[in-house]
Amino acid sequence: MSYHAKEQFPPIDPETQAIFDQGNAVTILARFLFPGGLEVEGVEDFEAILKKTQESLPQRKPLFEAALRYKNTFARPDILAPNKDASWDLYEVKSSTEVKDIYYEDVAFQKYCYEGAGLKIRKVYLVHINNKYVKNGPIDPAALLTQEDVTDQAQKLVAQVQQKVNVMTGILNQKELPEIAIGPQCSDPYDCPLQELCWQHIPEDSVFIYNRIRKDKAFAFINQGFLRARDVPPALLKSTSHQILYRCHVENRTHIDSAVISSFTQQLEYPIYFMDFETVNPAIPIYNGTRPYQQVPFQFSVHILPAQSKKPEHHAFLAEGTDDPRPEFLKRLKSLIGPK
Repeated sequence: MSYHAKEQFPPIDPETQAIFDQGNAVTILARFLFPGGLEVEGVEDFEAILKKTQESLPQRKPLFEAALRYKNTFARPDILAPNKDASWDLYEVKSSTEVKDIYYEDVAFQKYCYEGAGLKIRKVYLVHINNKYVKNGPIDPAALLTQEDVTDQAQKLVAQVQQKVNVMTGILNQKELPEIAIGPQCSDPYDCPLQELCWQHIPEDSVFIYNRIRKDKAFAFINQGFLRARDVPPALLKSTSHQILYRCHVENRTHIDSAVISSFTQQLEYPIYFMDFETVNPAIPIYNGTRPYQQVPFQFSVHILPAQSKKPEHHAFLAEGTDDPRPEFLKRLKSLIGPK
């Protein structure tokens, strides 16, 4: 959620929106684990959402997207499940296949807010994808989703919540944008939407173009004032590929290893096939025999070069309909490339 200078935040791109939509689909699926639950609807009107939550709590049913406020905190966990002793269990749903450290911070904040608002939280769970699950018929939410007890981890962080909230609200109350150097925090644990704004001074030929350079090393170069690849003192470049790239930029030339290229091309036998393909990898498996996030190919483009003097022939495949695309994909590909 943006607070200041909202016009500087770029619109959500389709790729990011697809990730959000996938997360929402996993959360909705998790609700099937709690039959008879009630959804606290609403997005914009906080007061109305808080009121609906207070009206729903006495019913002692699982609550989806319930909202409570404590001091200057507001939390809305995915699922609250009632217990017989008047306590509640808190469930946070993630579309990842493992529990990440940042998730502990998330549920600790929620536990702090809910307990401060008067609820007794007995257990805290993180619900995530079981990547060993293989679809065979309708999706089985209980088998697809793993419920991991993280009560102890969350409790250890609860005491730090208010201090961190104070720091955050202090930043929000500033009249000027905090001057913070770019660094690993720009993409860890999540990509900051304002990178384009904060990275304006980074040139296209920056130190980040060094092949497989570690981010901490690249930022160290920048902090020393070496923005461009050619700015880095050669003595600091230990990798052979980095040294080659440095010389290319300083001397404004292209590096071509003719011997390696020649050795490779001499091994080629005609016909030569050039293939590109695309896949989907949904968190919730679509086709029988597939696991969460398994790559499923649905399209390919193949150029066949029969001989050196010939023009390449182009062939393509794009799956249609909703059936598993893999059988037809493989059938068409095999008809083009032969036995090897």
